[in-house]
Amino acid sequence: MPPKKYDTAELKDKDTGKVEKVKFKVGGLHASLKMKPDEDIGKDIMEKIKKAEVGTKMKVKGKDIMITQKIKRQATLGLNLMKRK
Repeated sequence: MPPKKYDTAELKDKDTGKVEKVKFKVGGLHASLKMKPDEDIGKDIMEKIKKAEVGTKMKVKGKDIMITQKIKRQATLGLNLMKRK
């Protein structure tokens, strides 16, 4: 098993306006959604996850996934990182 790779990003807090460094595990959302690392997670899927209630079940690319707080945070981070590009 390869070592876990971490990355950092500087994101601006929308409440305070302060820029903070955020450390995250690369591929964390893929692992949580039980997807292969090379599969694409679309923006539409991440937005659906972000809007879903914690504890609900959802189909993501044919797999039933229970929405947890962790998955919602990962999807939000993914959306924020997409906006930066």
